[in-house]
Amino acid sequence: KAVGIEDESFFALGYANWFGLPAPIWLTVACLIIFGLLLNKTTFGRNTLAIGGNEEAARLAGVPVVRTKIIIFVLSGLVSAIAGIILASRMTSGQPMTSIGYELIVISACVLGGVSLKGGIGKISYVVAGILILGTVENAMNLLNISPFAQYVVRGLILLAAVIFDRYKQKAKRTV
Repeated sequence: KAVGIEDESFFALGYANWFGLPAPIWLTVACLIIFGLLLNKTTFGRNTLAIGGNEEAARLAGVPVVRTKIIIFVLSGLVSAIAGIILASRMTSGQPMTSIGYELIVISACVLGGVSLKGGIGKISYVVAGILILGTVENAMNLLNISPFAQYVVRGLILLAAVIFDRYKQKAKRTV
């Protein structure tokens, strides 16, 4: 059930402009920088990639797997909460069914950005490139009045192509 929100200060989070750009853009950039540094410049980030690559090997190498996974899930929940708050502030209500179907978009953007489905490989800067590519395709489909069903098919084909490319990359690495 949708929950209406009437607090004007809450709406400001979704519609405020800071230095000429919408506040959600600044929050997104802050998250990208923070998590980019966290993933690429810290022991925690290396541990995260190690667990994604091979959890058992990471455990044998001395990585605190359980603790690291708990922190990863907490950070995932935190970012999801921030996204939900921003979305609710822009929609002026809490809609529980709003983000259904975003999973395919998110996975497609990540795989387009070079994140391996097998885990252990990925950079946030490349994911941003994947997001921009997918966003451009989505905008083009909307401008061309392509039906929502056909858009899902196109997204699925993009994901399929990205997965095939990822598999090809994995095989090429093994043969070299």
